[in-house]
Order: sequence, then C-alpha cells, then structure tokens
Amino acid sequence: MDYASASEDDLITAIEELEEAQSLPNIIALVTANVSRGEDFETVIDEGLSAISRCLGSADLSAEIGNDITVCALKVFEDWAMSPSVIEACFALSRKVSDQQSCKESACTSFARNVSALVSCVRANAVGEGTLVEQACLTFENVGLSSPANAALSKAGGAADAVEEARGSITNERHVGYPDRALRAINGSV
Repeated sequence: MDYASASEDDLITAIEELEEAQSLPNIIALVTANVSRGEDFETVIDEGLSAISRCLGSADLSAEIGNDITVCALKVFEDWAMSPSVIEACFALSRKVSDQQSCKESACTSFARNVSALVSCVRANAVGEGTLVEQACLTFENVGLSSPANAALSKAGGAADAVEEARGSITNERHVGYPDRALRAINGSV
C-alpha cells in the first residue's frame, strides 16, 4: 500500500493490521508518510502514534528503529502542535523512546536539540490537558537526566519555564510531582 496516498479508512485498517502483526517499522513508516497530510488525517496520526507506543512494550528496539521513531515524533511536534490528542500521544511515545536503552542517548539528544518544538506544543495545549502535561514532564525528565548537555539545552530552550507554566493542569494527585521531577532534571539538581 502506498501510505502517502491511501484513504483515512484504509490507513486506520492498515494500522490495526500492522499492530496485530507487531510490524513496528511499517507503522512508523505509515505515520511518517502521513504527518503532513493535514487535519483530515488526525485520527490516523493519533492512532498510529498510539499503536507505536503499544508495540514498544513488547519490542526490543534497535538504535535504527529508535531513531526512526524519534524523527517521526519530531515531525509530529512540528506539524501537529495545535492538536492536543495527537501531541499527548506524541509525548507518551517520546517518553517511551527516550527511556529505551538502545536509543536513549540519541533520542534524548534529538529532543534536546529540538526542544523549542516540544516547548511550543506544551504551551499551546497545556490548559485542561493534564495527561499531556504529565507525559511532557516525563519526557523532559528523561531528556534532562540523559546528560548535562541535554539538560542545559532543554533549559535554554524554555523547557523549565513551560513545565512551570503548565504544572496547574495536572489534577491527578499521584502525578502532581512530575513537574518537580522534570525541573530537577532540567536544572541539573537531581
């Protein structure tokens, strides 16, 4: 199937079939091919990112697959900044890939170098989106903990300010400490 020209319905069916087959590289390719197709494909992007996240639970990631996921996530952060559901799914995926041993260093470095896109997404979507903010905090924590250089890039790019501004959106009592964890990692005071 040509992912870049298929219909939304065909792509949703393909995601379901690929997830059932645990075909992570093909789901990544499908999402990446459709990132720029516009708001009519929001469900495709959202479902695709969620399928990738679910597949990560059972996959041993190679560095190459981790890199492909990171590139895909960064494209989503750039193109879908105004879609809370997509950005929430993207932060959840970014948190997972930035915690995978095989690709943690490269994923965290890529997220740190492109932190302005992540920060813009938090600022654009934080109000009333507690789960999105929680996932963003966990992603920023992973990035900050990965190296002092990544923590410094994150801080310089406004991650600490975005976390502080968004902290009030978290209403789940078990997760209200996530902003503090992210801030300690970003500020290098872990």
